[in-house]
Formats: sequence, structure tokens, C-alpha cells
Amino acid sequence: MKPAQSSVPVFYVLAQVGFNPIVKIADFVPAVQDVLRREGWPEYSQQTTKEFQVSPGAGGPPEVRSSDRHRWAFNAIDEKQGFVLTENSLVFHSTAYPGFEPFLQAILRGLAVVHGAVELQYVGRIGLRYVNAIDPEMVGGVPLEALVQPGLLGLSGPYTSGLKHSFSETVAEHDDGTLVSRNLITPEGVVWPPDLQPTLLALGERFQPGRRRVAILDNDFFLQFHKPHLAFAPSAIEEQLRRCHDVTSQTFHTATTERARSLWGLA
Repeated sequence: MKPAQSSVPVFYVLAQVGFNPIVKIADFVPAVQDVLRREGWPEYSQQTTKEFQVSPGAGGPPEVRSSDRHRWAFNAIDEKQGFVLTENSLVFHSTAYPGFEPFLQAILRGLAVVHGAVELQYVGRIGLRYVNAIDPEMVGGVPLEALVQPGLLGLSGPYTSGLKHSFSETVAEHDDGTLVSRNLITPEGVVWPPDLQPTLLALGERFQPGRRRVAILDNDFFLQFHKPHLAFAPSAIEEQLRRCHDVTSQTFHTATTERARSLWGLA
């Protein structure tokens, strides 16, 4: 059965491709922006964040150095999908998940635009991350206990009074990559994972905060290509992104119940 995308509980998805550093990337941003705005990504912004490095001092207190890190965002008008470019990576992310095939083609097209401007040589990292909101209200009030595997609930059942949150994390080497799988049970409805705050995208209308118990399933799988790096080639990048999708999909399948997947049209 092909799922109706409106029923799939993905509220955020991110694909990242890390490439060889382009120190003068800012010089090429206008060319990238000009192509992307013509192709449906006209909302443009630049952000600067601080990075801190702490190193031991010579017989004194630790030395703290700071540096600026720049990133450029190119979003759709509704700001529910877009690209984020840095000197060594491109991200495509969405809060209006269109399904894997359109999502895959979008990140590949973005890479083609960047490559056309700067001529990339290699890829050092490829990753895919899905954040799902398992919300009983979206499936007619079916209890959360019937939607996710018991081990994810911990002591967060309805018999637990005063629940603030329940959190678990599993990190595993898998298929030559690294899987980071996190699970959050919260009584506050749909919430963003802390490392994604503040987000650059608007949250989908279906996924709103509120006083109800939901499970946030956050599955991140990435591959590192140390020297020799993976030569830049769209076909090779596509192959690795499909591998990432297979792993994250299987992890989601393992964490949820057959009844839940049937309700979402994923059975």
C-alpha cells in the first residue's frame, strides 16, 4: 500500500552532504542563490554563529578561542523546505515531507547547483535524519501504547503522575555507518529536539504543541568517508542516501507497531 503523505508522522527530515572545504564559499553564494531562487527557493538569509574552542593553558587557565561560522539559507516561500549551505556542507530539510523520492531529487539538485558554481572534488560525510511525531490524536485517539514498542515508553505510562519527559538514546555501528536513534516521551505535544532549536523552518500545521502525551522518534544515520574520500559523483551520493533511507526506515519500522503502520498507510 502506498502511504498518503498527509498521514505519515514525519514532522522534520534533513539530508546533509559534507564536501571538501571551500574557504571562499561566500564569493559563490550569489551565483548559487540566483539559480535556487529561480527554481522555487526565493527566501534568502545569512546567519552567523559562534564556535568556541577550549585548549589547555600553559600553566594557567584554559584558553578559549572563538570564531564565526557562516551559513546561508535558501527557503521556499512558505518556509517549510529549503537548503542550508556552509563552507563544507549542503543540507536540504523539510517540515512538509513530500516523500523520499522528491526529497532525494531536491538534495541532488541542490548539490548540482553548488557543484556548478564551485566544482566540488569529494564528499566526506552523508547523512539522513528523520524526526517523527507519534501522536495519538492524529490516529483517532489510539493509545500511545498501541503505536510504539513497549521498550520506548519506559516508566512514562499514563499511571505515571507528574511526567516531565522520558528520554532514551541508542548509538550503534550499522552497515559501515553510525545510527543514532533517540526517543522522547513528552506531555507537551510535538516539540523540537534541542539541537534543532532554533529551527530555520516553519512547523507543519498538523504538528503543534499542546498538552498531550506523544513520542518523538528521532533517527539519524550517517556515513563518514575518511581518506581516501568519496569522489564527488551524483550517482554515488544517491546510492549512499538510499542506504541511509533504508536504515532509518527499518529503525522506524522496528520502533513502531504493525497497528500504527497500518493506520499511517505504511503496512
